[in-house]
Amino acid sequence: MGSGVFTGETLMTEKLHSSEAMRTAGSIVEVDTFEAVYRAWAPQVHAYCYRRLRSVENAEDATSQTFQQAFRGRAGFQGGSVPAWLFRIAERVIVDFHRANRLPSAFPYVTEMVDTAPGPDTQVIQLDEAARLSQAIANLPEARRRIIELRLAGLTSPEIAQILDRSPAWVRTNQRRAVLQLQAVLQDAPDRGGTSDV
Repeated sequence: MGSGVFTGETLMTEKLHSSEAMRTAGSIVEVDTFEAVYRAWAPQVHAYCYRRLRSVENAEDATSQTFQQAFRGRAGFQGGSVPAWLFRIAERVIVDFHRANRLPSAFPYVTEMVDTAPGPDTQVIQLDEAARLSQAIANLPEARRRIIELRLAGLTSPEIAQILDRSPAWVRTNQRRAVLQLQAVLQDAPDRGGTSDV
């Protein structure tokens, strides 16, 4: 792998540390504190909105609406998990987008998973793997799919539980089942002899 990978990993580590620093807060009423929350969590909220809405424009709009609503409602934040609070708002915004636009719930993940650095053969393999993973995630039952999407956004089991109004144990159980289901589908897919129904 090239040096770009290490640079990407370093940037990701720095982002995770800044996100961790803003994971919990007692109050975000102050504009400076809210701006720090925005800087720490806007990329994850945007990525989650993109996964759910399948459009860069819709994801940008949903992210903007999420943070506008959060800013207006920041005085009501009672402390605790900042990402759980933000992603609950994002969930409502996404539901509104789906209602207003009648967007289908299944969507491809391919564009955000492809690494363009390797050669053409490796790219073809990665595209195939990303497409199979996209389809497998899209075919998960709704609750499990949402857990995986929220996990991909960087949330913890307790935060996901808070967003979905479930217990952390329920989230962990369904996450485990989702991962097992994905593994089974992805292990079976190459044995189908190139069928195009995936």
